[in-house]
Formats: sequence, C-alpha cells, structure tokens
Amino acid sequence: MQIQNHYEAFRMGLWLAVTATTDAQSNDALRMAESIAGHLSSDEIERAKSEVESLLNEESNQCQ
Repeated sequence: MQIQNHYEAFRMGLWLAVTATTDAQSNDALRMAESIAGHLSSDEIERAKSEVESLLNEESNQCQ
C-alpha cells in the first residue's frame, strides 16, 4: 500500500500504534499520527478512528 495523503498516513499511524508488537513501536506510531493530525479536520480524524476500529473488529472476528 502506498500512502498518498495525510489522511491515509494518519490512519496508518493509528493502525500501527494499536497493532505494534512493542510499546516503543506503538509510541513511535502514535507520535507520528499525532504530528499528522494537525493537517486534518476533526471530522477526518474521527472518520479515521472509526475506520481503524472497524478494521480491528473485523480482524478480531476472523480470529474467532
């Protein structure tokens, strides 16, 4: 996947922060996402959070 804009970068940062295998990786991804969030509207931020949450729920359901 090639990231093409701030929104996609933010969403990927959230995903990586939640799915990282170490706390250090999670913190790095979260810092990245936070720095990108300044380029987005509050609606875009909330939409990205919802999308990541949906992806996590789908992944969780597939593991059951």
